[in-house]
Amino acid sequence: MENKIKVFIGLIVIISVGYFTASYFMDKNESKKIAELNNVNNQLMKMKYKDQNQLKKYIKKINTSQIKESELLLLINALNYNLSNSNNLTPDEIKILNTYRRNHIDQIESDLLKEMYLSSLIKINYDNNNCEEAKRLSNELLVFPAIKEDVRGFIKNCLED
Repeated sequence: MENKIKVFIGLIVIISVGYFTASYFMDKNESKKIAELNNVNNQLMKMKYKDQNQLKKYIKKINTSQIKESELLLLINALNYNLSNSNNLTPDEIKILNTYRRNHIDQIESDLLKEMYLSSLIKINYDNNNCEEAKRLSNELLVFPAIKEDVRGFIKNCLED
């Protein structure tokens, strides 16, 4: 009987230590994600995406495939800001953005981020008179009707040209 109690207490200790260890590491990972999202939020609040150097930095990161999903959101904001103001992307930068789409779009977990990225590419291709590519990309927008509706005007203008 005494051995059964010792085994029972031992199991309780092992389970408790395992549970608290797992909880610690899960909390640590969650804290890291929260810190990363807070950093992105701060950059959005400070409107860092308006800086052309930031856009170049994100494109360089995307070229080496070292961009995180949170940074992809900043890239999309920078692209949209650039499109509405100066639209001074070089052909090489556009090629990098299209290459990332071909090679890595399936690795993006968020459907919203995917479609926002595709929307930015459609607008870039439209502005650079690459209507066929813009039209082809618009067929990849499947999840969010509002995003598809947003680019429909660009596609319509392409077809009229």
